[in-house]
Amino acid sequence: MLSRERIATMALALLDDEGLETFSMRRLARRLGVGVMSLYRYYPSKDELFSELARQVFGAAPAEPAPGETWRECLVGLAVSFRRLLLAHPNALPLLFKHGGVPLRGRPAIEAMRQALKDAGLSEPEAADAWRAIGAYLVGYVTVERMTRSGASGGATPPPERDFPALARIAPYLKDSWDAQFVASLMVVLDGVTRLAEAGPCRPPVTASGTKGARSAR
Repeated sequence: MLSRERIATMALALLDDEGLETFSMRRLARRLGVGVMSLYRYYPSKDELFSELARQVFGAAPAEPAPGETWRECLVGLAVSFRRLLLAHPNALPLLFKHGGVPLRGRPAIEAMRQALKDAGLSEPEAADAWRAIGAYLVGYVTVERMTRSGASGGATPPPERDFPALARIAPYLKDSWDAQFVASLMVVLDGVTRLAEAGPCRPPVTASGTKGARSAR
C-alpha cells in the first residue's frame, strides 16, 4: 500500500543506487509499481520529497553524551557519526545544502555541536568559525575518501620522491586506515579550536581578506 513513508523509503534507496542527477519521480514510480501521478497525492513536488529525505537522513538526534564527556569527546563522537552517515548515503549530501542546510541548524546534531563549542569556551563568532571549519573538514574528508575508494581519483602513480621530498618525508606517517586517519586529522582541527578558546576574546579581528583589522590612525 502506498504511503508517504513507503515513498520516502524507496526514494532514498533510489537515491543511494543511482544518485541525484538521474533521480526522477517517474523512475521512482516505476520502482514502486505505480503511476507517477499517484506520488503527487503524497508529495506535491519533488522538492518536498527531497526535503523529507533531508530530514530523514540528517535530522536524527545524536546519541546522548556519556556522563563526564568532554567537549572534544563530544565533537569526535558527532563527527564520527556524521561521517558514517555520509558514507552510508553519499548521494544524499547535496540535499543537506539544497533542501535542508539552513533549517538543519536547529536540528539536534547541530545543536549538540554548537553546545560543545560553547563548552569549549568559544564566543559566538568564534564558535561560528569553528563550526564552519569542522563541517568543511568532514565533507572534504568524506569526499576524498569516496573518490579514492571508488577509483575516481584515477589511480595515478605517486610522483617521484625527488620532485616532492617534503611529501615523501611525511608519507610513512600517514595512517593505513581511513578511520584512523579521520580521527587523527580531526584532532588537528580540534587542537586549533582549543588554541582559539585559550586565546580569549581579545584576539585582533580578522577581515574578510584575511588580514588583521586595525583602526586607521588619525
